[in-house]
Parts: sequence; structure tokens; C-alpha cells
Amino acid sequence: MRIISLLIFLTLNIPICVFSQTSIVPVGEATIEKSKISLSSSKDCQCVELMNIIRTDLSLYRHKLSLYDSDLAEIEEFDHEFIVKRKVEGENTFEILHRSRVAPENKLEHSMDQEELMFRELAHQISNSIFEKIFKRPGIFRSKIYFISDKGRSKKGLQSKQLFVMDYDGENSRQLTFHDGYVFSPAVSSDNKFATYSVILNNSERKNVNLYLLNLETGKYQVISNFKGINSGAVFVPDSKEIILTLTHSGNAELYRMNLDSKQLVPLTRHFSSDVDPSISPDGKLLSFLSTRAGKPMIYTMDPSKTEYKVKRVSFVGEYNATPRFSPNGQEIIFSSWLDNRFDLFRLDRNGMNLVRLTKDHGSNEAPSYSPDGELVVFSSQRIVSASQDVKNLYIMTREGEILKKVTTNLGKTESPSWVK
Repeated sequence: MRIISLLIFLTLNIPICVFSQTSIVPVGEATIEKSKISLSSSKDCQCVELMNIIRTDLSLYRHKLSLYDSDLAEIEEFDHEFIVKRKVEGENTFEILHRSRVAPENKLEHSMDQEELMFRELAHQISNSIFEKIFKRPGIFRSKIYFISDKGRSKKGLQSKQLFVMDYDGENSRQLTFHDGYVFSPAVSSDNKFATYSVILNNSERKNVNLYLLNLETGKYQVISNFKGINSGAVFVPDSKEIILTLTHSGNAELYRMNLDSKQLVPLTRHFSSDVDPSISPDGKLLSFLSTRAGKPMIYTMDPSKTEYKVKRVSFVGEYNATPRFSPNGQEIIFSSWLDNRFDLFRLDRNGMNLVRLTKDHGSNEAPSYSPDGELVVFSSQRIVSASQDVKNLYIMTREGEILKKVTTNLGKTESPSWVK
């Protein structure tokens, strides 16, 4: 979410101009040989429902898969055929039969008992088994998306922006925070045990932006940074008990490393320009952030174990940038940029090369987050419904920019998604 960036940058009276030195490469259409997959189930209504969810899951990878119903063609025409059926009629144990042209019929590694899992969870687990059988790597169908929605309710029952979580496909959403205020800038630890977020409390004597830590297993939260001014934009440092956050208590927006146990601070930037919105690569060796060092918010990178002396600018597109986020393999940065009077999504290599525009002419798009496997992207998009109304929902697209589906419906204005395992 760009709230923290705008809070800082709008107070600086930064001149707006378009930097046009870098050319924008449009997304091309590559020809990829797809695996042909035939899906079927026994006539049992629950098996049919399971297969419908599985089909919806796998359709997210239609750029790599061609999906068919098994009654449309003979098995010889397909690379793979998967059949979901009850192991014993009348019982809630299901199994998956797998056939292919190059291997005899076999069962996938396990069957699953419906009573042990929610029904949709069971379907996603089967989807993961099929996906792993085809691609030899884990699927993402049991992953979660954390996000902010204005449909939240405070402890007093007042509508406000709060932190939510849902299944990756938009189902089973639930509210996680209940503050009497405005929640924004969430981040989740790599082990999915903790989340950080910032809050602007209503009716507070000191209008401060405080940083909170939420235990996702217990639901308990605590304030971990409440210096005067802004405490925000935190990200977890991989494999450590540290975070990197933005603080303004020194009079300027700077990045700091904080130990969550001792609360000890180590400054990472010292510059008269504002440095905000950090993102760290999965290996912890490269930090990206926004800075006004060039006169407008652009993306810079640095080694977070050192000081700012080797800071490198990597983005040169649009009037200003927001929410840079690393890919799971750490090789790419995806971000939003204000261009043509709206936000659109771009990606580039971590060294600043190979800029690609991912969205255009589909509303205002921002706050992207990669799926755990790096193949897909969830983002927030504001679409105009009428002259007096607009809506803001979450969408999923491929990393090449093909929009696959809308994820949220009737959840209010949704933003700041974070896609985790």
C-alpha cells in the first residue's frame, strides 16, 4: 500500500515530471507447449464438486496446461488423465487415479479423509498432489492471501480498515485485527507465524503511526515501535528475529533494522531524502526501497548488512513508484508506477534491466505480490463502475501480465495483498 509513501512524499512538495530515459518493453506472446490434462470424477456429487474446485485451481496455470473433461476425448489424446473417486462407496475417503501415455495407471501417493479437512481444503490438497505429479514441484493451492479491507469492524463495532486473511482463491476470509483505527502496510514472516502492520488510531492524543506485531497462531498483538512520527513499512529479515522498518523520529524518513527481542535499532540509511517501503530478497542479501534522492520516489537497492554507500537506483519509469516487492527467487522486483494518470504494474530484474509493463487499460493497479512459486501475481485494482462509484478488488494474473481472475467479491475496498505459503 502506498499510504506511507504518500504521507511522506506529499509533504515534500516534490515536482512531478516524467522520466523517459528507459524504454518500456511490452509483454510478448511466447508459444509454449502445454501439457494436455483430462479431468474426471465418479458420478457421486461430492466427487463432482471436488473435481470442479480442482479444475478451477489448475486453470490458473492455463498458460502451461490444457484442461479437458475426460468424456470429450479418448485417453490416448492426453498426456495425463486424473480421476477422483471414493475409495469405498459411502465413506469419506477419496483417492486419485493417474493415467498417462508413458506410464501405467497408478494412484497418487495418498488418499484423504474428508472428515479431517474442510471440504475445500481437501480439494486444494488434491490439486497440489496433481500439480506436483505433473510439474515435480509443490503447488500453491493451500496458500493464503493477507489483505486490508474497509469492511472490517473495530471492537466498538465501527466499520474501519482492518487486516484479513483468506484462501488464495478468495474463500474463507476472516478478520484478524479489530483496532479502533486505520490498519495498513501488512507483512508476514516467512514461517507464517507473525505479521506486522501499522495503525493510525482514532481519537488518539498523539496522532502517531505505530507498528504492531501480531501472533498469527494466538491472535495476540503488541506495539513494537511507537517512536514519535511514523513507524511503518516493516518487513521480516529472513531466518532472523529482525525486521526492517521506516522511522521518522529523527526528523526524516529513514530505514532501520530492529531486533524484535531487544528492540535495538541499527540505521541503514542516512540521507536528506526520504527512504521508505523496504522489501528484502528471500536470501536476505539485497534490500529494495523507495527514495526521493532523484527528486521523486523511485526504487533503489542496497546490501542490508552495510550502510547506504553502495545504494543503486534501479527504476526510471513513471512519475513515481510504489510498493516494490521481490520475487520468491529474488531475481525480480515487481512494483507499481504512476503513469498516464493511474497506477500500473511493472517488473524488472534486480539489477534494473529488462523492464516489462504488465498492466494497461484495466483501471488503476497497485500493490503487487508474487505467489509462493513466482508464477502468479496478486494485486489490487480500482475499476470505475459509474461516474459516481468505483470498486477496488484483488485480482490474480500471470507474471507475464495475463489477468486470470478476480479474487475478492463483496469484501469492500481491498488492498495491500501479501501472498504467502
